[in-house]
Amino acid sequence: AHGGTLFLDEIGEMTAALQAKLLRVLEQRRITRVGGTDEIEVDVRVVCATHRDLEAESKNGTFRQDLFFRISAFTIFVPALRDRPAEIEMLAQHFIRQCAAQTRQRIPTLSPAASAALRRHAWPGNVRELRNAIERAMVLHSSGVIGVEDLPDSIREGRPVAQVAATASSPSLSLDGMRDQIADMERATIAAVLES
Repeated sequence: AHGGTLFLDEIGEMTAALQAKLLRVLEQRRITRVGGTDEIEVDVRVVCATHRDLEAESKNGTFRQDLFFRISAFTIFVPALRDRPAEIEMLAQHFIRQCAAQTRQRIPTLSPAASAALRRHAWPGNVRELRNAIERAMVLHSSGVIGVEDLPDSIREGRPVAQVAATASSPSLSLDGMRDQIADMERATIAAVLES
């Protein structure tokens, strides 16, 4: 990343030992490659992201306070997706276009019912959950329109993710039956892609 930007996602998950090493690199602007002995000078912009409250964690000792002060020179707070419902459909459209370009598909439209289901969902997984839901819908839709039936159960039925997991693990559902359903869906999807 010398001369560029290094993005550290979920920096709050770093071990104490790794936090100490990162602080040393940020302070001295020097690294030692794994297995190497020579120090190398680096000029890099560091951007960090986390879902944790690092200020609180630095006060209670679970995150190094000196590292917190070093990385928090310029902080941008991004609210959770559930707090920005006006952006959900715009992001969904972006992921639809992105996925269509990657898979060389025509860009489908989003049905009004699917849009409403996306707006109703609480999005505990934030933007990553939305992207995954759209990627799934892009595989399942067949008519050039992403319908509510193409969305994951948790979004379609308005249930929280934990409730969906509990339902999926209930004894009334057989694991073999679920595997058969998934295999059937995979076969149908592969056949549709090969045909197109």
